[in-house]
Amino acid sequence: MDRARKVLTALCILLAIVPATGRAGEGGTTGRVRDELLVRFRRSASISDRASALGSIGGRVLRHIPSIDYDLVRVRGDALGAVARLVRMAEVAVAEPNYTGRIQITPNDACVNGCGTTRQWNLGAVNAFAGWSVFPGHFYTATQKKNLSPRVKVAVLDTKIDELQPDWRGANPPPMSALYDVSAGGQLDFGAGKDFVPASRQAGHAAFHGTFVAGILAAAANNGQGIAGLAYNADIVPITVVDGNGVATAADLASGIDHAVSVGARVINMSLGLLETSTAVQAAISVAHDAGALSVAAAGNNGNNQPFYPAWHAGVMSVTATDEADRPAPCTNHSNHTSVAAPGMNVLSMDTRTESGYGTAGCGTSTAAPHVSALAALLFAQNPSRSPEDVRSIIERTADDDRFAPGIDEYFGHGRINVQRALMDGVGPDVDRTRATMPRALGGVSVASAVARARSEDPILEAEWFVDSLGSPGSGGSVEAVDGAFGERNEELTMTIQVPLTFPTGVHRLLVRARDVTGWGAASVGALIVDRKPPEIRDLAVSVVAAPSANQPMVVDFVALDDYASRMEWAFTVNDKLDGTRVYESETMTVEPGRVVTEWLPEFELHGVYRVDVILIDEALNPSRAESTTVLV
Repeated sequence: MDRARKVLTALCILLAIVPATGRAGEGGTTGRVRDELLVRFRRSASISDRASALGSIGGRVLRHIPSIDYDLVRVRGDALGAVARLVRMAEVAVAEPNYTGRIQITPNDACVNGCGTTRQWNLGAVNAFAGWSVFPGHFYTATQKKNLSPRVKVAVLDTKIDELQPDWRGANPPPMSALYDVSAGGQLDFGAGKDFVPASRQAGHAAFHGTFVAGILAAAANNGQGIAGLAYNADIVPITVVDGNGVATAADLASGIDHAVSVGARVINMSLGLLETSTAVQAAISVAHDAGALSVAAAGNNGNNQPFYPAWHAGVMSVTATDEADRPAPCTNHSNHTSVAAPGMNVLSMDTRTESGYGTAGCGTSTAAPHVSALAALLFAQNPSRSPEDVRSIIERTADDDRFAPGIDEYFGHGRINVQRALMDGVGPDVDRTRATMPRALGGVSVASAVARARSEDPILEAEWFVDSLGSPGSGGSVEAVDGAFGERNEELTMTIQVPLTFPTGVHRLLVRARDVTGWGAASVGALIVDRKPPEIRDLAVSVVAAPSANQPMVVDFVALDDYASRMEWAFTVNDKLDGTRVYESETMTVEPGRVVTEWLPEFELHGVYRVDVILIDEALNPSRAESTTVLV
């Protein structure tokens, strides 16, 4: 079906409000802005080519999104016809509707009295208090910057954040001017923020959402006020991409991501979603990743496994919701895109709808996502040199596997996040790989060995290896101190791996960890390729070349393919078709993936019908066999 003619559904800021309607008076119920589209021209298109293309649809550019080279275009009338015309033009790379979506939490009764940290069950559930003892969030004041770890910028793409909520005020702020700005010890970075939704559309029944989400993430701590955010040492960059009725557009979302990157955000929280994919949003996420920012998104509140974006986009951590008993929250979406889970039921935060300024949300992945964004911010602050992959890997491999469905699953992904375990990972001994042997592997055999070195000011207590893609320590192998006993401050570690049958086929990052009294340090020791898939032999053809002599050359021609091997071995045999007698067996030959052609010149005359068998073996010793059609010589 033509993409432009699909029935489009909406963006949901995960507080489950009502079906998306697009902008008031513009989008109807189609999940798009009726007269707007997103366009990316090919680089070869000249300025006149672009102007001509837009002129043919009566379009004008409202906004350019520089990092992904997209234009937000307004047209006269409905945009679907314009999209259909543009996608047929050679100078246009992408043209799509400006999809809409909205937010999602199902609010319940607001908390009026006693809304301190004792009501924040979610912090206990993710082991935040013990985590802060590993890496304290540093109660920040403007006069103490020299004693603090770097403050990480976290972009919250949401509704307008209430700038006057008292709990943005940091501990011991200077005089009242700019009370809640980071320059005065507060949590909001006004200078880096930006509104993509005009003030006229910022009020409405969903306007509380951005403040609620941001409060979970980074409400000020130690200020004698209200609640404490999980990453209370982070700077919130407020980026308004959702209007007061909970509606957002793909153009505003892509622009918000683009702006977050431009101001140096390391984490981008998106407690919202589209039921229709947008190439512009995906492009913006890719640019953000390349710039060193981790994107985190709510998995959705529809209670199903239907597509939900940006949570389903590549490079995004999709977060599902759990309740107080560590079970899946009833509203949460679930799919094989799930990265981790976090509390999303009856979570307390700032709430602009209540007299006290605080309230709880009944069920929503909107409240789960900022827990993960906050943990990511703490990990970036702990070590600013970490990449988005590093932070994601730590969060996933240190998550608590749920007791209801052990292993990686649709509801929990790698598990419910554990702040203490995550912050202890990488703060212990320095671990370096010294050498490694990583051959390809079948199951059940010793396939890998490595030597690493762990150094610390404290004695090394233990070590283990694990496969990053599986998120848990390995079995069928060991890590030992060279001298057989741990306890030194400079330990040489030897590791052997046996790959059990539970290891899935694929390329896995293999890591070794060592622990001292402060925590774990880890290092990658190589890529382990588990290969149980045989190579492929395609398009096998055998032919006889006409020759003046009686001995006619035979040509064997085929294509060798393998998912993992860079080199393979092969051989062929020639057999009498009638009695099975083998008349020739080639030597073993080494080939790279691709087309293979060889010629055999018999030393004697062949008369009759023959069968040619080709055997191909990859580096993990997986064999394939193919038989030619019969050949008359």
